Amino acid sequence: SPKLSTTDDVADPPRIQITHPFHPLSGARLTFVVAKSLWGEDRVTVQWPDGSLRSVPVHWTDRAAPDPVITVGRGRAYFRVDDLLTLAELVRQRVRP
Repeated sequence: SPKLSTTDDVADPPRIQITHPFHPLSGARLTFVVAKSLWGEDRVTVQWPDGSLRSVPVHWTDRAAPDPVITVGRGRAYFRVDDLLTLAELVRQRVRP
């Protein structure tokens, strides 16, 4: 059994829920192993039901910081500012000869 990075109590290891709606284990609570930056993004390593260790992006789990668009906007905003700015840049590039 891997040494957990956030607790010395191996009898009650922390659990993480997969929240990504399209992940095959969406809703499953898995044993947390470690959190770190891999491949340029924050990821968590969890123990899969078969005992193997796998990493997933932290934003696919309940460990992600709450999204202000969702918490503040309560679903009223259809677009994020960053996404609109990216779209505006793409349109500008296409319109320019």
